[in-house]
Amino acid sequence: MGTKSNPKSMVLVLLLCLYRSTCISLAANTITTNQYISGDQTIVSAAGNYELGFFTPDSFSNYYIGIWYYKEVDTEKTIVWVANREGPVSDRFASVLKISNGNLVLFNENHSSVWSAKVTSTASTSSGTSIHAVLLDNGNLVLRAEPDSSQLLWQSFDHYSQTSLPRRTFGLNNTIAKQTPTLTSRKNSRRISLQCGSTNKFRRMPSMSLPDNAESIDAASSARCESVCLYNCSCSAYAYANDGCSIWSGELLNLQQLTDGGITLYLRLAASEFTPNSVTGGKRSLVIALLSATAALLIILIGYFLWKKTFGIRRKCGETITNVNIGGDNDIELPLFALRSILAATNNFSEANKLGEGGFGPVYKGNLTENIEVAIKRLSKKSGQGLQEFMNEVKVIVKLQHTNLVRLLGCCIEDREMILIYEYMRNRSLDTYLFDPSEKSKLDWSRRFQIIEGVAQGLLYIHKYSRLKIIHRDLKASNVLLDEELNPKISDFGMAKIIEINQAEANTNRVAGTYGYMSPEYARYGHFSVKLDVFSFGVLLLEILSGKRNASFYNNEQSVVTLAGWAWQLWNEGRGMEVIDSSVRETCEPHEALRCIHVGFLCVQEAPIDRPTMSSVIDMLQGGEATSLPPSKPPAFVSNRKSDVVSSSQTHIIYSNNQITISIPEGR
Repeated sequence: MGTKSNPKSMVLVLLLCLYRSTCISLAANTITTNQYISGDQTIVSAAGNYELGFFTPDSFSNYYIGIWYYKEVDTEKTIVWVANREGPVSDRFASVLKISNGNLVLFNENHSSVWSAKVTSTASTSSGTSIHAVLLDNGNLVLRAEPDSSQLLWQSFDHYSQTSLPRRTFGLNNTIAKQTPTLTSRKNSRRISLQCGSTNKFRRMPSMSLPDNAESIDAASSARCESVCLYNCSCSAYAYANDGCSIWSGELLNLQQLTDGGITLYLRLAASEFTPNSVTGGKRSLVIALLSATAALLIILIGYFLWKKTFGIRRKCGETITNVNIGGDNDIELPLFALRSILAATNNFSEANKLGEGGFGPVYKGNLTENIEVAIKRLSKKSGQGLQEFMNEVKVIVKLQHTNLVRLLGCCIEDREMILIYEYMRNRSLDTYLFDPSEKSKLDWSRRFQIIEGVAQGLLYIHKYSRLKIIHRDLKASNVLLDEELNPKISDFGMAKIIEINQAEANTNRVAGTYGYMSPEYARYGHFSVKLDVFSFGVLLLEILSGKRNASFYNNEQSVVTLAGWAWQLWNEGRGMEVIDSSVRETCEPHEALRCIHVGFLCVQEAPIDRPTMSSVIDMLQGGEATSLPPSKPPAFVSNRKSDVVSSSQTHIIYSNNQITISIPEGR
């Protein structure tokens, strides 16, 4: 949404974009067969005691799946359990922890399994069973055959880690035997060896059941008790209560943290292990807070004057850039690149570096520092798109992290230029292979099916599992990019719409998209929902299967005007296999190919209610020969009827016949 022009507000937003990071959470304690954890996503136990997700130890570059105490005061997590000790991953955003074939499995950035719960129970693979991974309030990660089942297929407590937990239980042949509650021993809490003397500090641990082997000391106050322990080189901890001072030496055994009652224990640690929040001296904390506030104020002032000098308060770019809140309701961390670095990377936007051009503008190949190849998308001054689409794409895609979505690396807003920097896709877009007779042979049947599944997974993520509910509105072959291994990544979110998580549909008075991929209710009346993307996916699916462009069928003199109509005619004549591209027809699996055609018909139904969700689409695509599909009605737009292409008088349609998307800026 636009805001009033305010340079100071803009600077604050930009600084927050640069220096603050986001935290994505599933806001639940369970992973189901339709969910997974990737990137910064986590699950939290029901009572908020423990959290599970990816973490990286100090001085390490790899990532692990682990469990830690939720919302700790310390800046460093206290890890209580680690899954993949022997198989770390290097890219947490490209790695996923999910339920696969009845097991909890961690897949790395190469889609290879690096860790598994290794469940062997037949209950995990029996028909109708829905496996759930649940993080319990005692820190135990368990696999259950059903959400509320008491039968445990697997539990993390059977696989020991370096840190023990309060109220921990251990599994014995699928029965649970209670153990004496224990907490981390002293050697596990300390990361730095102690030096005798005043360089040590004490960490306050409330609500504790005190360890064994206490030594009573005559001390008149808590301060005296602390002093005695501090200058006793063998003292590990102390406690002071109504019955006096107690100290402990060596290991702390049978230490338990209670939910109610208990006594405060003070654990001795090296001073360097403390964060400013845990230092006992109030004056030091106050000084650090004042210094931090002063530094933050200086950064804001310096940023303001640099911005004022570089951009000017009233510089226009179609619309004033200060009218757009990049961060929205959520903070975004997105690198801002200087225009001079973009010019250097593209050799001043030379034609030799140009990869292609779309509705947004030209796209160039660039080389940033350390020879990082990127795709640089430059808004054309002649483009029908503008600041609205640019900011829309930044807002949407920066919050998305998925294997089948293109990754936005940064942007540039300088000197009337608006530029997006993406990861470079060496194999360009899907349409360059699919519709080129000399290139389509590289897309064999297995590769085409993999692309279909990948695009479906990307749509399912933005519809259901991302932190925002997003409708792409412009899915087509040219907006699906292929990486080095021809894996698909959905791109171009300039037309995307964000709707409320619980919102089923929305309306717009200005329709934006590409003719042939728009659903009937959207093209005619401006009604859109996730079923709009399902319709576009159905058209794309039929294009991938046939190797034919949907737009190539439009002819006023023929009764069949769409690819779906042509395929439906062959299907009803019992010639469904003739829909399949001749280059793969002999090598494909007939039952798999016909199943894909059937799913395509279901996706391009006239009424949104007759179209499946993307979750159902994936289930149908992955179903075996024995899995039956619902019958399909005739697809939308199967004949050249005026009613099919005439829109409501209240709706303004913007599209291009040449696969180039055009839109008039519109408030979200």
